[in-house]
Amino acid sequence: MSDSDDTLPPGNAEAKLLLLIFFVVVSPLLVVILFSRVLFDRSLETVIPAVYALPAVLALSLFLAIRLACRGTSRIPAALATIGVLYIVGGGMFDMIATVKHTPTLQDEGNMIVRVLFDSDHSVHFVYAYVMVAQALLLILISTLWVAFLRHREALITSVENERSLMPFLKAATGGAHLTWRQWIIPLKMSEMPRAFPLMWVMVVGLVAGASDRWYLGLEWYDLVSFSRWACVGMSVFVGLLAYFLWLWAASRGAEHAA
Repeated sequence: MSDSDDTLPPGNAEAKLLLLIFFVVVSPLLVVILFSRVLFDRSLETVIPAVYALPAVLALSLFLAIRLACRGTSRIPAALATIGVLYIVGGGMFDMIATVKHTPTLQDEGNMIVRVLFDSDHSVHFVYAYVMVAQALLLILISTLWVAFLRHREALITSVENERSLMPFLKAATGGAHLTWRQWIIPLKMSEMPRAFPLMWVMVVGLVAGASDRWYLGLEWYDLVSFSRWACVGMSVFVGLLAYFLWLWAASRGAEHAA
């Protein structure tokens, strides 16, 4: 992510580090874990370090997310903050409670990380401890990122308020205001990467909307859903991002008229 502009908003450095962690560290770790059966032919010794590393990566990400939230200057709307945190944490708690109720030993749990731990002869007590720590870090991290978004929303609006037509607005809202159209669509150099600050909030909205997955998984234990899990997550993320861009467009137009 490009950060050569000295006028970038406060929090850009933390946003850049968080995006790098997500794309360079977390995503590869998850790929290794999720495809461990195929990649390592059921030999899990190579996968276990990746599983052990995840809580540490989440803890580092949480530290950066707290710093990012502290650098925001906007007043936090109490209602929006509460709704978002309840949606994130509530989904995670519902999923975990439903899981424990239906499979107390976690032997029927389909989560790949849990399966890797069991298949590598970790005790159920270790798995419970690992899951509690990792889930707590994950839920607090996403909640903190949601609060950070609310704290930076006015700076975000200001960063796109000069874009008067739709496509330049979308380019700016995804961190490409300083890029040509070719650079935005097909970056070939590091200097052509989007800026981290606007791109960060696109990822945060996707993560918050993706919390629908936890509600789905909880309902699935009770046989209350009959449609595809991935259709649910995909539609939730699509609707969440659509609402985000519509809000940002309207807010930036309102700021322009107010000025």
